[in-house]
Amino acid sequence: MKGGSAKKMSRVLKLEIRPFEGLGDLRFGMSRRDVRALLGQEFRSFKKTPLADSLTDAYAQYGLHLYYDGQDRLELVEAFQPCVPIFQGVELLGPRKVVPDRLREAGAGGPRRDSDGDFFDDLGFALYSPGDMVEGVSVYRKGYYDKLDSSSRHRRFPV
Repeated sequence: MKGGSAKKMSRVLKLEIRPFEGLGDLRFGMSRRDVRALLGQEFRSFKKTPLADSLTDAYAQYGLHLYYDGQDRLELVEAFQPCVPIFQGVELLGPRKVVPDRLREAGAGGPRRDSDGDFFDDLGFALYSPGDMVEGVSVYRKGYYDKLDSSSRHRRFPV
């Protein structure tokens, strides 16, 4: 995404997580219009859940789902293949038994295990792993989960 439009982007994105700031060049607080200008017009908007407050933009070609608040400002990014989300040099999609250990070795600390994944609450991301593989990563702005009760947190993981 750096330095150009989506037309210049490869379909496989290696994007670094910036805790509570964003993923790659995507920054929390960006307007939906600015995000679309960055990623291009090849997306699909849909309601992720029946109770969703706003539409999610899906960029399947990049492996991204983008969530916005009531003011159409980016507040959460879900990344899954073909995207390769990275934190401190660790690629986050892979075997569930390996990825959290590599993150601990990189200084990320231990996660809080949820029914479908691992939350790194102090770093603003969660690993979606309903089975043996980490299938997706949710990266979120500070305070995002404060508005949700603990029983609804898993609803923000990719399906």
